[in-house]
Amino acid sequence: MKTIRFAASLYAIILLVLLLFPPWGDGTWFHWKFSQPHHWVTDFHNCLDKDGHEYNCDVRVWEEDNRVSINYHALIYDAVLWFVFSVFTALMIDKFRLRLSTLELRTKAIALAIVNRVDNIFSGTNSSAKGKQSTSLNKDQTLIKRPPTIRKINPSTGIVGDSGLNFSIYGSNFHKDSVVFCGTTPLTTRFVSEFELEAFIEASLIGIARRVGITVTNSDGTSPAACLDVLQLNGWPF
Repeated sequence: MKTIRFAASLYAIILLVLLLFPPWGDGTWFHWKFSQPHHWVTDFHNCLDKDGHEYNCDVRVWEEDNRVSINYHALIYDAVLWFVFSVFTALMIDKFRLRLSTLELRTKAIALAIVNRVDNIFSGTNSSAKGKQSTSLNKDQTLIKRPPTIRKINPSTGIVGDSGLNFSIYGSNFHKDSVVFCGTTPLTTRFVSEFELEAFIEASLIGIARRVGITVTNSDGTSPAACLDVLQLNGWPF
């Protein structure tokens, strides 16, 4: 639609320029004018050779063809007619596009009303089925278990000989029943949020330099182990 409208408008503009500045006028505006058709004509006349003798020779001449005439009134009539047609086409395309958009909106409204009507009719018969389906979905959702995960622990190192170590565990899926383990030994645990726990590791568990595994266990399962390094004062123990 946009392409047709653009073509019609452009054609109307060209015809309007031709009507305002007609090339079939006196040619004073912009120095342009339709010229009379020309053609090549052979002109025969007498010529003299180098000895002064006459002979018949021909010369090709480009001149106006008087046998052809231009009907300027017909050109004006055609230009006016096509100008009016182009303007009419451009306006009708705009009106057609407006009606088409209105029809589209009405069709969507009718379709939406039909869908709502059908949904209201069948809502009573499907309410019980929907209730059963929602109950089963809730049961399925409760059966989905998400075990805890550990993203990091802070601090992640302890020193041999310390009286104990308080550290935080950051991750996800932590519950109030979550317990932090050092290896197989449960630690004193405090629930902060779903993403954070705090725990205390006793001095007996960090009495020697080693690497221990820290895990979190709750009703949904056990997390993968995170490493906590117990260091000597002189550095890395391994």
